[in-house]
Amino acid sequence: MFPLPTGSRRCRAGNLPPTLSTRRFSENVFEQKNVELVTEFDRYVREHPDFAERIPDNALVAMLVEGDEAFNQWSQEGAKRQAEKEQPIVYVKIKRIQPIRSRIQEIELSA
Repeated sequence: MFPLPTGSRRCRAGNLPPTLSTRRFSENVFEQKNVELVTEFDRYVREHPDFAERIPDNALVAMLVEGDEAFNQWSQEGAKRQAEKEQPIVYVKIKRIQPIRSRIQEIELSA
């Protein structure tokens, strides 16, 4: 990956040449999306253990999203780079997902 500018906690588009900053921004968005999808997938397999049994032992699991070709390409390329020799890659395509909602049932505000 590309190093962050000295003293920066985040990479801003103005700190890197346009092609690098655009690529890094896309990777940050894709990385965050992947984290969210993996979290949801983890919840899903805990609720549907029979689905998890279909995944080969030692497989690298890569997330895909129906209709998001840019993310899917990023995910597939990353999986191929990370997989060890002879390690199977399993692609999990999310076809539909509900929006994230708060689970807070009671809240209070004070000043």
